[in-house]
Amino acid sequence: MRLQDRIMKVKAALLAFISPLKNFGITLLAVALLALCITAGFWQYERGMERRGENALLQKNINLPAIDFPTQSTGTTQPTRSLEELQWRKFLITGSFIPENEILLRNRYYNDQYGYAVATLFRLADGRKVWIDRGWVKAGASATEPPIIAAIPVGNVNLLVRFRSDNLEAKIAGSFFATGKNRDLLSRWNSEAKVDSEEFYFDLIGGDFLPDVASVFAPPGSGPHIAYAIQWWFFAALVLFGRILIVREDLKKKSA
Repeated sequence: MRLQDRIMKVKAALLAFISPLKNFGITLLAVALLALCITAGFWQYERGMERRGENALLQKNINLPAIDFPTQSTGTTQPTRSLEELQWRKFLITGSFIPENEILLRNRYYNDQYGYAVATLFRLADGRKVWIDRGWVKAGASATEPPIIAAIPVGNVNLLVRFRSDNLEAKIAGSFFATGKNRDLLSRWNSEAKVDSEEFYFDLIGGDFLPDVASVFAPPGSGPHIAYAIQWWFFAALVLFGRILIVREDLKKKSA
């Protein structure tokens, strides 16, 4: 047998050995990608359904009449889930502002004008401390000129407020992975003012003290989750279709 024939036989034997391994590797990779895309799709779909449920709760709470805010002794606002159920509900609260704990929140706009949001710590009648977003104020004429902020009343006041949960704010803020940017909003406020507060805050609406410009209130959309789910499932279909094409080409080669 000539040397060339022997080399050809060795090559054929190697191809016969490598080809099944190659096909197995391609199949394994396709299965892994398929599982990843399907799982990611269902995860996004579940987040979309969860967001719709949260939006339905928010819309319901928006239309409910204002009631007295529960006191600490009731335990109503302690569990995290209860906090989320109160999100955007209107409440009547009694207590007093703590003027020495006030911060300005940058990069807030109203009618295309740059300004700040003003947050002031508030002591509820039961002793708890909670931040109140008092709304928007226009920035000073220059970077060194402070904004004009309305003086807060002294002593006890009755206020109409909207409940905001930092927990849910993070979930509805809307990012690619639906984690949100405001996860530690209250932590930042507390750190800046060097205080401790409850894990929720209020938007000031009215009562004995009115905001000059109330905080912008915009219900969130449904988010991109359902679109992302469809996108992931489309990728899964492409992977499956591609693997079928490869198998089809292999069968053609064998039959040729």
